[in-house]
Amino acid sequence: MTTIKYQKGAGKTDRAAFVCGKASIPAAMISRVLKAIEGKSDSVRTRTFIAKLAPKHGDFFDAMEKAGISDQEAIKQLAELAPVKEKAAPRITKEASAVAKMLCRKYANKTPDEMFASFVETVSRPEFKALVVELAAVSEKKFGRNPLGRIRVRPERKDLVGNAAKARAGRKKK
Repeated sequence: MTTIKYQKGAGKTDRAAFVCGKASIPAAMISRVLKAIEGKSDSVRTRTFIAKLAPKHGDFFDAMEKAGISDQEAIKQLAELAPVKEKAAPRITKEASAVAKMLCRKYANKTPDEMFASFVETVSRPEFKALVVELAAVSEKKFGRNPLGRIRVRPERKDLVGNAAKARAGRKKK
């Protein structure tokens, strides 16, 4: 009896897929379907599975039938084979990384512990918070905010506004 196999992709042109016989389905599509059927009853799971995949991937269903794999069995195999996606670093990790880089640039000839101690000493001073808030308010008043809601720290360059839109459009096409 043939089973469904997971075939890891090598890059952007060679995507990961699930293979049954000679037919394959992109792994990205399966992960969306598995998310849609999560927590549903067996009959709803089967209907949804077929409805989402059959129009474009009928050959996969033919291969499943030839191999003697039922829809429920296929769903179970696909769920087991689907790779577990690693979660992104928590926000605190990103912020700690940014602070660490800033400390490395600011403090020379100090150990990492001494760098952090100096930083904490500076931050704990009462006038530090007031100064940071004041400088952020001045930047907002002087330069405004960008479309994402972030306060600008330098003047907006009108000549580069179109470049960002072109870059985003180019990334969407790929």
